[in-house]
Order: sequence, then structure tokens, then C-alpha cells
Amino acid sequence: METEILGCRKIYDGKDFIVDVDRELLYNFKRYVNLVCKEPRLPVWLDLKENKCFGADQDFYKHPGDFSFFSQPEEFLTNKIWGGEYVAKNFSDHIGDGKSRKTPEYIIDDNEQLEKFANKNILIVGAGPSASEVKWDPDDYDYIWSCTHFFRNPGLFNINFGLVTLGGDVDPRDPLLNEFLQKTDSILGIECGVTPPPKPNDIEYLKKLYGDRVFYFHTRYFSKLGAAARLLVLATCLGAKKVSFVGIDGYPVGVKHSFEGDKKEHDEVWRRDHEAMYNLYRRQFTLLWEYLLKCAHTWGMPWEEPIEYENLGEGIESNMTSEISKKYFGKELSLRKLL
Repeated sequence: METEILGCRKIYDGKDFIVDVDRELLYNFKRYVNLVCKEPRLPVWLDLKENKCFGADQDFYKHPGDFSFFSQPEEFLTNKIWGGEYVAKNFSDHIGDGKSRKTPEYIIDDNEQLEKFANKNILIVGAGPSASEVKWDPDDYDYIWSCTHFFRNPGLFNINFGLVTLGGDVDPRDPLLNEFLQKTDSILGIECGVTPPPKPNDIEYLKKLYGDRVFYFHTRYFSKLGAAARLLVLATCLGAKKVSFVGIDGYPVGVKHSFEGDKKEHDEVWRRDHEAMYNLYRRQFTLLWEYLLKCAHTWGMPWEEPIEYENLGEGIESNMTSEISKKYFGKELSLRKLL
């Protein structure tokens, strides 16, 4: 059975082709094999618009401009750039007692406050337009999570988030951020994979003020979809029962930013070619949901039953997950077989 989502078609299941193979397809597949330097052991997709193959074997070391994972699972804890040694040197020596929860998918501070999220209903609020356009009620969820500059939205500032994370461009000494943290009991996550990484003195500053509320986390999954997408992975790693999300929409240029409004500037070099960026987002959303709805269940994640996902932004024009959620959310078991 063929799988086609977001203009991308699954052509290879990790062992065999699942579509008819012509000369052009074989050529594109061989180019992908050369890129990842091995016969793919994970599914391979064809971007029908750009006529190029991609998949989860394509990690940071193979294509730093278009990757969803830092490394392969068996290399995650030991790889020299983004592995356990990097986390210990830059984070665990400054936060907690140096102990971490480690699997081939994540390295997370062994902070007992994280245990409360297991088997709970969590809403993740990202900065995309659907966070402002869709009505949602905090009382409908056990915990609300958010990230980066959430505190710049007056409507979010008064929510007692269960967990918030800081990205590389958030100033830990921002007065507004600290005003928020001082009036709530939100857990504060320091993300290890962002560039530039937090400075040790900034980490120690937050740790001194907020103690055990501060933790670090590092997921093998990264991508360019943003911090909120990685929160989907973190919630999955922590064993949430149901993960709803809003504001994780996709292609961001020219649409309303729900945290910073018109003040937000997407000035990264890689964003300047809008068509290329949109195509990259299509591929990376394809791999994100392949990972969460199927592959993560085969790579040692800590659950027995499938986690339920809910896309509150479904139907919003810029929401790139709508096609996937309409077809497959609530059908996780059947989707595993399809993917």
C-alpha cells in the first residue's frame, strides 16, 4: 500500500521498494544511498515536488542543512558532537546532580518533577497562528506546555504552565520572563541541542533562582520545525497519555506570530528562499509524524499503549499537519501498519 502525505510518497519500507521502480526513481534512490553512505534501514520517501528522496537515515552528519535527527539511535549517546559527553560538559555538570535518564532517543535530567506528566493530558502551545485563531481552554488539560517567547503574549502570561522551555535566543535575565517564573511554579526546561547553547553562567543563574524547577533535556530528534515540535517529542518521551497541540503550524513567513506578533523577524539565512523552506517543512513534518506515530514505538520509548495526538489547529490555512491529522489521528494502530 502506498503512503502519500504532504506531497511526499513512501517508496521503500526499509527492506524493499513498495512502488514500481523506473530508471528515474532508481537514480534518485541511489543518490539518497550515496548521501547516507549505506543501504537505508528505515523508510525512504520521495518528495514529488522536488523529485528527491529523503528519510530518517539522513541525519545531521549526512545533511546538516536538511535533517530531522542528530544521529542514528545506536550512535546518539556516544557521538562526539551531540552525544552524552556534550550534555555532561555543558549541562548536567551545572544542573541537578549529574544524573540523567538516557536512551537511544533522549538524554533528560533525572528530575523527579518530570514524573508527574506520565499518563496525563498535555496541551502544547506553539507560536504559530492557530494558537491565536483557535479557542482553547486551559481547564481542559492536566498540564499546558509552551516554549521560547511565550511570555510576550499577554494572553499566555497569566497561565500557570506546567512546563516551559527556553531556546537559544531567549535571554534568561529577561525581566518579563523572570516576572512570569516568579509568580508561577512552572518547570523550566533548558534545551541542549539549540544553537547557540546557553552559557554556563546563565544556567547557574536560573538554577540559583529556581532550583529544582530547572532541568535539561536533549532529544535525538531536532529538525528545523522549532521548539514546539520538539516538545511533542519530549511529551512522548515522558509517557503522556494524550498530547494536544496548537500553534505548531509550519511555514512561518508572512503569517501571524502568536508570541511576538509583528515584532518577530525570521531572519535566518536558510529562511530566505521561501519556496525551498516550505518544501523542507513538508519533508520534515512527514518525518516528524512518521517518527511519532510509528517509528518511536519500535525504538524503545516508555509506553505500552499508543499515545493519542490531537491537532487543535486542524483546518487553519498554515497548519501543515492538517492533512495528516484528518487522515490518521485517532487511528494510531492502523497508521503504524500503513507507515
